[in-house]
Amino acid sequence: MPEGATTDSSTGATLETRCDCCGGSEWTHVYRTVHRCEGCNLHVALHQDRSDQGAPVEVLHRGMELRRPEFDAYVELAERYGTRGLWMDVGCGTGALLACVAERGFTPEGLEVTDAREGASLAAVPGARIHSRPLEELGLPDGTYDVISLINVFSHLPSPSLVLAEIRRVLKEGGLLILRTGEIRGGGPIARRGMVRTLGDENQWLGTGTLEAYGRRVGFQIEERSFTPYLEWVLSPERLRMPSASPRIRLAKGLLRSLPGRQLMLQALGPLTPMGSVRAVLRKV
Repeated sequence: MPEGATTDSSTGATLETRCDCCGGSEWTHVYRTVHRCEGCNLHVALHQDRSDQGAPVEVLHRGMELRRPEFDAYVELAERYGTRGLWMDVGCGTGALLACVAERGFTPEGLEVTDAREGASLAAVPGARIHSRPLEELGLPDGTYDVISLINVFSHLPSPSLVLAEIRRVLKEGGLLILRTGEIRGGGPIARRGMVRTLGDENQWLGTGTLEAYGRRVGFQIEERSFTPYLEWVLSPERLRMPSASPRIRLAKGLLRSLPGRQLMLQALGPLTPMGSVRAVLRKV
C-alpha cells in the first residue's frame, strides 16, 4: 500500500490517489466510503458516480420552476459586481438558470452532456448555444466569458481542478465564477452516518478551507461565500414543495410541511449536521 493510502472499512477498497486539490497523499478515513485529505480537507467518496442517470426531465422541470428565486439570486450576484455580457452555465440541466440569465440581459450559453436535458435547455432558451461535451474537450478560445456558473456540479466532476483551470482559462480577465456545492465541516458518529446517506452519487465535497486551496492552486480570488446547513436547506419551504418520484418521500415532505415548530427543530438539530451548501463568487486573478 503506497504512502498515505487508506482502506475503506466496509468495502476493502483502497484510496491510492493524490488529492485533486492540494496534491497530498495523506487521507483520513471518516466513515464508510468517505475519506478526508489531511492537506486541504477535501472529502472524497469511494464509489462510482451514477449522476448521469439523473431524474426524469419532467420532474426536473417542475422542480426548477420552484427554484426560480434561487436562480434569480445568482443573476443578482453577477449584477452586483457590475458584470454583463456572455454567461455560460456548466451543467445547465433544463435551462432554467439560462432563461433567467437571458431575461436579465446577459447572452446565455450552456453546457449539458445529458441528451434529454440538452434538448430541454434548447427549448427553454431558443437560439442559445448549448454544448454537449465536457468543457475541457471543447477547445474554446481564451477569455471568452464574462460569467460562468457551476451550480451543484462540482461534486460530480472526476477532476474539479481540471475543470476549474479550464473555466479560468475561458473567463475574461476579472471574470466571475458563481459556484454552489456541498461542504462538510465535521460532526459526530450520528452526523457521519447521515452524511454518507446524503452524499448519494456524489464524488467529493469541500471541507473547511478547501475552496480557498482550490482558488490558490487554480488562480481565483474568493469575493464572497455563504454557508447554509443541510437541514435548513433541505427543509426549506421551496425544497419541501419540490416534486419527487418516490411516494415515501412525497409523504414525508407533506408531513414536514405541516409540522409545527419546524424552525425550532432546525435550530436544535443544525449543530449535529456537518453538511451544508456553499454559495460562492470567485474572480479570475
